[in-house]
Amino acid sequence: MEPAGTLVLELDPEREQSYALFREGRTATSNAALLLFVSVGAFALAALPGGNPVDIVVVIGVLFFHELGHWAAMRLSGYRNTSIFFIPFFGAATSGRSVDGSPWKEGVVLLAGPVPGLLLAIPVLGLGIVWRDDVVKHAGWTLIGVNAFNLLPLMPFDGGRLFELVLFRRHPALEGGFRACAVAGLGALAFWLRSMGLGLVTFFMLMTFSLQGRIRRAVDGLRGSLDPVALPGALAPEELDRLYDAARNIQRSAQVKPRQRADLMLQLLDRLRMRTPGWAASVGLLGAWVGALLVAVAGVVFAAVMTRLAG
Repeated sequence: MEPAGTLVLELDPEREQSYALFREGRTATSNAALLLFVSVGAFALAALPGGNPVDIVVVIGVLFFHELGHWAAMRLSGYRNTSIFFIPFFGAATSGRSVDGSPWKEGVVLLAGPVPGLLLAIPVLGLGIVWRDDVVKHAGWTLIGVNAFNLLPLMPFDGGRLFELVLFRRHPALEGGFRACAVAGLGALAFWLRSMGLGLVTFFMLMTFSLQGRIRRAVDGLRGSLDPVALPGALAPEELDRLYDAARNIQRSAQVKPRQRADLMLQLLDRLRMRTPGWAASVGLLGAWVGALLVAVAGVVFAAVMTRLAG
């Protein structure tokens, strides 16, 4: 029996565990090396039936080089918890958490994947043509194809995320409308290319469309109520409570685990940090995007000229 006048506080174990995981500032994909190794294996196994092993190795190498550009830019920009992983039937991705939400750094990170790959494609194609090596030429064409494809202004490609950053993130209605158009465009592209991978991504984006809307509304409701640039471990108890309650309102299922709740809390904090670039930075980033497309065109023209000169 509790002594008279003693206040008994009932702690919520799941809430406290979510707070502990959130304070660590780490996500469910924190074991970056293991994630990369396992996902590469899954990607290769998914591609092996009916695929040429040499072509699969080339594609994995090109995708890894592309994601390595994103990863290096994230590391140089001070991102935390960076990791590269492959997605069977689709490609690869790089994840990381910005500590300051700099829109300029975010734009550079997005372009750091396709731009180096397109620049590398030109000498690789040239060597493949001069050496008459089909594998090297295939690597060059794959570099152009993968990186130019990623510049398409459709989510979730780098080009689509760049357009969202510089143009459509400025208002929730614009962002929601752009994502809806991106889902429709990606679905049309998947149908035209008869791509199962793009079809699966389209389905996933469609299924999570309402979730993204709830996240945007939660972020709008949290603005001004906590410090978005604070590290997870530095937030005050009342700020943690607001984040947790917002995450719980988004994830209404009773089956949500503390790790999932903590991950969503981190995502909400990351979204609060995000800002839109100024118009000068936006023009610069869009100019870099146009320049990258011109490099892809230059690579195709260069290959045609080299092929003709090589006889």
